[in-house]
Amino acid sequence: MLVAEMLVDSAAGHEYLSMLDGYSGYNQIFIDEDDMPKTAFRCPGALGTYEWV
Repeated sequence: MLVAEMLVDSAAGHEYLSMLDGYSGYNQIFIDEDDMPKTAFRCPGALGTYEWV
């Protein structure tokens, strides 16, 4: 559970916390290219943006 603990610790003190439900990953909506930077996320060893939600 080290990765889970790292994620919780890195989220502490921030104003927003967003979760992704990988089990129910249907009804996907593509995001406009101009809005993709607004969906930025960070996890251990990676940075990214969503192309669809």
